[in-house]
Amino acid sequence: MDWEQHYQDGDTPWDKGEASPGLMDYLERQSLTGTVLVPGCGKGHDVRAIAASGAIVTGLDFAPSAIAAARQFPTVNGEEYDTVDFFALPERFHNAFDLVFEHTCF
Repeated sequence: MDWEQHYQDGDTPWDKGEASPGLMDYLERQSLTGTVLVPGCGKGHDVRAIAASGAIVTGLDFAPSAIAAARQFPTVNGEEYDTVDFFALPERFHNAFDLVFEHTCF
């Protein structure tokens, strides 16, 4: 799958323009703290929602255009984004997170 091409073509039916409803329901009852990884973050909607709850969040995606789009939004709590191949995760990300939030990537 060429994720970058999907973003360049604007063919991203998985992007609903907001954070996952299930995540938002959870965050209404429970905040997240610590360091959180969001693989396949796309435009970062889930990243920003988790950051707003107090966690330090890193969003990763295969597609450079997705990361560029995520960076266009104002930051909420110092969240960061990076273009990374999750299947060859750079060592700097090994054992770097308390929690991984994923719901569409794998």
